[in-house]
Amino acid sequence: MTYMTGSRLTGFMFGKGAIVGRIYDKTVEIRRRGLSWLPDLWGTDGQDDPIWRLEFQYRRAALVEFNLRTVADVLAAAQDLWRYATEEWLSLRTPTSDRRQRRWPVDPVWDEVRGIQIAPGMTGVVRRRLQEAD
Repeated sequence: MTYMTGSRLTGFMFGKGAIVGRIYDKTVEIRRRGLSWLPDLWGTDGQDDPIWRLEFQYRRAALVEFNLRTVADVLAAAQDLWRYATEEWLSLRTPTSDRRQRRWPVDPVWDEVRGIQIAPGMTGVVRRRLQEAD
C-alpha cells in the first residue's frame, strides 16, 4: 500500500498479517501533530529534508511463533526481530535480468538498514508457525 499527501509520496506499508512493515516520512506526522521538538533530537530542523522512518509491527501471533511471551522476552529479542524483519521478511533489491527477485543483489541502502544495531545482543529466536487444529 502507498500513502500520498497531495501528489507527494509519504509512505509505504507492507503486509497485513502477523508482521507489518512501514516506511514513511516522519515530517508529515511532525507537522500534523505539532511535534516540533522531535527533529531537534535528530540534529535537524525537519523543514527541508524528509525524515524517513522504518518500523515493523509484530502482532501477538508473530510473537507466539517466535516463542516470545512477555515484554521482557520481546525486549531481549529486539535485535533478532530487527534482523528477521530486515533480512528474511523484507528487503530492497536492485533489479537484474534474473526472473527470481530473491537472487537480485541487496541494495546498498538496505545493507545499511540491516546493519543497524537497536539492542546490545541477540538471543537467537527462531520463527515456527503453529499448526491449526482441525
